[in-house]
Amino acid sequence: MRNLLLFLSLLFSCCFAFAQNRGDIDYIQLLSEYEVEELPDFYENQYGYGFITGIVPPQNAIELYKIKYYTEDAGGVLTTATGLIAMPKGIDCTLPVAFYNHGTFYDYASMPSNLGFETLIGAILSTEGFISAIPDLIGYGDESPGSPNYIHAKTAGTANVDMMRAIKNWSEQQDSVDFTLNGQIFITGYSQGGHSAMAAHREFQQFHADEFTVTASAPGSGPYDVSVTQTNFMFDDDYYPQVAYIGIIILSYIEIYSDLVNMELFQENVLSPYDEIIIDILADFDTPLGVVNDQFPTNPFEMFDADYLNDFLTNPNHPLKIIFEDNNVYEWVPEAPMVMGFCTGDEEVSNDNARVAYNWMIENGAQNVDTLNLGNQSHFDCALPFLLNTRNMFNDMKAPCDGPAIAYNPLAKSELEIVHVTGSPFVYIHNHNAEAEALNIQLYDAQGRLMQEEKMYNYASYIRLDAPKNGLYHLVVTNNKDIMQSKKVVF
Repeated sequence: MRNLLLFLSLLFSCCFAFAQNRGDIDYIQLLSEYEVEELPDFYENQYGYGFITGIVPPQNAIELYKIKYYTEDAGGVLTTATGLIAMPKGIDCTLPVAFYNHGTFYDYASMPSNLGFETLIGAILSTEGFISAIPDLIGYGDESPGSPNYIHAKTAGTANVDMMRAIKNWSEQQDSVDFTLNGQIFITGYSQGGHSAMAAHREFQQFHADEFTVTASAPGSGPYDVSVTQTNFMFDDDYYPQVAYIGIIILSYIEIYSDLVNMELFQENVLSPYDEIIIDILADFDTPLGVVNDQFPTNPFEMFDADYLNDFLTNPNHPLKIIFEDNNVYEWVPEAPMVMGFCTGDEEVSNDNARVAYNWMIENGAQNVDTLNLGNQSHFDCALPFLLNTRNMFNDMKAPCDGPAIAYNPLAKSELEIVHVTGSPFVYIHNHNAEAEALNIQLYDAQGRLMQEEKMYNYASYIRLDAPKNGLYHLVVTNNKDIMQSKKVVF
């Protein structure tokens, strides 16, 4: 009997020793490192964005790590997730953390922890003094079980929170690390990542305020109102350029909400062969998104049985509509500053998502919420100006080394600021007194011919200059009455 009790005691103590908690680290692996002078080639050779060096010149060397950590799945069960951490090197400073939530990708190779395309964003933030955290999210990455939790608000939030816990745990391993956190947390993301970023900000504020305080967030072009605004946009007519999104979101919800949408019911109401494509191709998570999308029709109505789709679009109690409502992320009041960027020419995510979210938040007492109209650009073309504006916003708020944070005040300066790097296709314009009026942006060639004209409605924007050939041009900014500033730009 005594031996049995000893055995049981050892067994339970063994199991207890290996029990894991949310935010515990499974491993951290150094993937690569780059000195400052190596980063321009990294941007160009790895991602084809060498011109970024002219806009945001590298400031510090960086290290790229893959992290595997513990978090919760959609059912609240402990699981693992992966992500990328981009760490600045050689900074004698306490460091802020900047989360970037990735857009829609659907293969392991594109995931941040596998140095997919959006690693570039983490590298840019980290070389400027942020610890950049890019979570793969639940079900993504090659070491997170289950299907990707696509446009799933709760697990997007917990994946960010638990990655923050893991970074904090790592920072406290003083025998093996030499960095310290300054307590600031910035959150951004674009497209799917815009939805994830808003979900993450909400998760931090509503459920983990005793641990962490969000400094600011900048969701970009995200489907914040999944159930109404984005659904109506996708089914507005017989053309939608990314019908694969519909297949991905349904595959995600079949697994997460199996009590509401079972596989058999889905297969009965999705027209063949699209049910097989969703199950066979998407479930493999090994095919690039563009290739996947080519397997679907451009007419979203062709994917569904007409009666089923009509019931979904008109019946507020339809199971899919209930699920979509569960993943809306805008009905709350942010306490930290939030700026939602969008473009009016976005053909994939309705820019009305930002307006709906803004209006709800303001009407319910939000004091620090704003929107940023980045112009009439497509979903893809909107991403770069959005990210560069977000980078400026975060840098404006980043605390100096061992000093207090600076409160974000976009109207604190008095002059109009125009920044252009020779050869760059973008110009950055910051109107520090832009409280009301829009600005006219005009580009003239050396002979005085008007080559391009844009409107700028917000206090800051990156504008793509479509100069026809190399040479000298003049950029003129007016406020409908007077020339505020003119600047020579060289391509």
